[in-house]
Amino acid sequence: MYRLLVLILLLFLLVSPGFGQYSLSGRVLSRDTKKPLNGCSVFLSNTSRGTITDSAGYFLLEVLPEGQFDLIISHISHETFRQSIRFPYKVAPLSVELSVKTGILQEVIVGEYEKGDWKTWGDTFKKQFIGQSDAAKACYIRNTDVIRFLYHKKKKELIAFADEPLLIENKSLGYAIRYQLEDFVFNTYNSHLYFTGFPYFSELKAGKAKLRHWIKFRTQIYKGSMMHFLRSLYKNKLAENQFLVRRLEMITESAGPDAPFSFSRTESKLSETIQTGDSIAYAQDSVTLLLDFTDHLQVTYAGGRLPPDYKPQGMLIGRKPDGLQVSALTLTAGTPVQVFHYGSYAPAKNLSISGYWAWREKIAMLLPFDYKP
Repeated sequence: MYRLLVLILLLFLLVSPGFGQYSLSGRVLSRDTKKPLNGCSVFLSNTSRGTITDSAGYFLLEVLPEGQFDLIISHISHETFRQSIRFPYKVAPLSVELSVKTGILQEVIVGEYEKGDWKTWGDTFKKQFIGQSDAAKACYIRNTDVIRFLYHKKKKELIAFADEPLLIENKSLGYAIRYQLEDFVFNTYNSHLYFTGFPYFSELKAGKAKLRHWIKFRTQIYKGSMMHFLRSLYKNKLAENQFLVRRLEMITESAGPDAPFSFSRTESKLSETIQTGDSIAYAQDSVTLLLDFTDHLQVTYAGGRLPPDYKPQGMLIGRKPDGLQVSALTLTAGTPVQVFHYGSYAPAKNLSISGYWAWREKIAMLLPFDYKP
């Protein structure tokens, strides 16, 4: 019986989807000097899979998850390398050359832009980037001095950028995060927010009791998250995982040509039909779906209530079931977005989120793609 149990466990490990024994190796050189670069950070973005180059510039990443990921190679004095790689990866070891940085990121500043500092914009940045949940109270940026700001008065647009990775300590979830900020644009008038970057996760050290607390809280954060939704969509198990998806149409009514005054009014029309995963997405290949729909989608998570610290953020379209976690999705470019089996999507700019997820999907509640509850 014992031998049979061991055999079953071994077979499960061999066929368990999502995590194969894949590896990736390579060497990093300076483009200017052709000399090896020691101490480069090499990682798969938004995962805990990473390493550093040795004195000869070599690196090896092992036990990598199946799927498509952004490989990031960064060095404090050189430009960052980014390449999208799909695993299993059966190509020869990578040879990468990094260019020397020409200086801190420079933005073109015209008369309507003004420079800002952390004292002026730090609180706004933290609320939009880290979040406003209770979890955000124990999530800290350790090197705020590397963040710069630009503000456009007419557009009411705040831009943030950094010349070094942000060092974030999330004591709510037990992660240390090196976050390479690529874009951050926040409109202070309509609260539209867009930010992207390359996070690398590592575990914080703690005692057994604290580790148990983190594991429990990670599971709590995962349930009802966008990662949970996208993984459920990929498996075509939305209803089984308590996600209720309905089509939502926005109808704008305007005054006729003979009306004494002009007006326009927008109303929402929510379908009562619950959508299945295969009605809004279809396979692009073996590890990728295409999410495609018209108008908008309302997504209700019936497995949990709104947390006490929830603060409405962004416009919620459609009826709002009392106390439930309700979000809305819109394809901004009118074209499908890719959905990957580990719970991510691309391009990020092509999917607009409002409602609960607009408040929730911030750094303080961010889980790595290789997280498994």
